[in-house]
Amino acid sequence: MARFEHLGGGSHHHTDGKEYTKGDILVTEWDLEKAFPGKWRRIEEVVVSPPASPPPAPPPVLVKSAAPPTAVPVPGEKGKVKIALKAPSAADARGDDVTKEFSVDKSFKVFQRGEVYHVYEGDKTEPVNKKALKKAEVEPTVKKYLEE
Repeated sequence: MARFEHLGGGSHHHTDGKEYTKGDILVTEWDLEKAFPGKWRRIEEVVVSPPASPPPAPPPVLVKSAAPPTAVPVPGEKGKVKIALKAPSAADARGDDVTKEFSVDKSFKVFQRGEVYHVYEGDKTEPVNKKALKKAEVEPTVKKYLEE
């Protein structure tokens, strides 16, 4: 693409529908200087940068399901199945049991949901920690709870 100046010697009708006369400037990808010698002068090249591309989409996040779906035969319809989701138990609702990854008193259970951890005492349904914990905070939280 380039910017051209009309040098005169009549007018020029361009495909954009406009009439150009002496001194007018036209930006086009056509080489008007070559196509119409003595009528147009190239002023400068116009660099058209491509539009900025949007930032890449974040990668998909794999979420562990508490209960995988199971196929159950449909009564009376040979070869057909329906997909049934197992209702989560109380333990499933708390997340994945990762207690074995920590050195905590046996009366505590540690559950992970995504990137966060919750500590439960026995079979209680409320965690002993008020806020979600990072992995490194689990053992100190249990120790502090036992000292209270």
